[in-house]
Amino acid sequence: MDAGQPTKSLMILAIRASQSPDCLDELREQAEIFDGWEALESQCLWHGVLPTVYGTLSKALGPNHHATQRFRELFARSSLTAFQTVPEFIRILDELRGAGIPALGLKGLAVAQQVYGNFTLRPTGDLDLLVPEPLAWRAVGVLRSLGYLQESPPTLSDNQEK
Repeated sequence: MDAGQPTKSLMILAIRASQSPDCLDELREQAEIFDGWEALESQCLWHGVLPTVYGTLSKALGPNHHATQRFRELFARSSLTAFQTVPEFIRILDELRGAGIPALGLKGLAVAQQVYGNFTLRPTGDLDLLVPEPLAWRAVGVLRSLGYLQESPPTLSDNQEK
């Protein structure tokens, strides 16, 4: 068996249990014998599912379980970041609209709000915006006027170039 398989299995079970409470008993049983909590944290952060897994683990294991406590700390940090980011995201969208540039939020906060109905349920580290290509440089100008700096030239991934 793949060394990461127990971690992946527990993560998937926790996500399933968030949608099907009848899986909570199985999650509780598996969590009690699980010993890869750091790997699980890492995988949940990587896949952007830590808030969901935290919510399900807290239901299955209770608030005093060591894993629940650690996930609560990570969720609190993630939520604080989201709460601090949302007003800035709105300000950017408003400025772009004011300049006649339609913009669409992608990934992170936008997905969390659309899919989960709660922007704290998907961790975010940045703001992803889609603007019409002919207006991209005008959008860069708006972002600069808001104090944003371009750290490196824009690049396209191999998938985007195709």
